[in-house]
Amino acid sequence: MMSILAILLCMMAVIALGHLIYESVIAPNKRMLLRTELLLIQIQLKQIDIAELNDNDKAVYHIINESITNLMVRLPNLDLSLIYEMKKQYDGNAKLRERLAKRHQMVLAIKHPTLKALLEHSQTILTTVFKVNIGAWAMWILPLVAISITMSNVQQFTASIMTATAKQIRYFIPSSEIDDELLIS
Repeated sequence: MMSILAILLCMMAVIALGHLIYESVIAPNKRMLLRTELLLIQIQLKQIDIAELNDNDKAVYHIINESITNLMVRLPNLDLSLIYEMKKQYDGNAKLRERLAKRHQMVLAIKHPTLKALLEHSQTILTTVFKVNIGAWAMWILPLVAISITMSNVQQFTASIMTATAKQIRYFIPSSEIDDELLIS
């Protein structure tokens, strides 16, 4: 029977291999697909007649176009650590917060339905980008969470049987196994 450490070592090797495959094959392909979707949004954006837009929608048109371009350039780097750094900058700069709040109000006031749909689609893609970029970490975090939950359950169980009598322990562990242990020691 394999020891717990050997099982953990094998699990870590499998997870590391999965991480390698995800980061070198799966994630780049997904990013390429998302970049293609962003290019399609830009093409659809270019097909909108700017002359038909009101002043606010014209400004939002340019905001969306610029945002999509920035997103395409930074696609592989958008992850939780970047969000954390951006949040620190946002919290520490009142002027930046004020400018972004104004831009956000402009975006919320969009009247053109196609422009609104393209914005919503680009926001969906941004969410997907974050999922793709942190996907490999889920392979490491989920087993750790599972181990933590298992250990917590084991601790609760052992605490509940800690005061068991020898007769009750024999109920949990067949007597032949206990006798074998006693003979060895």
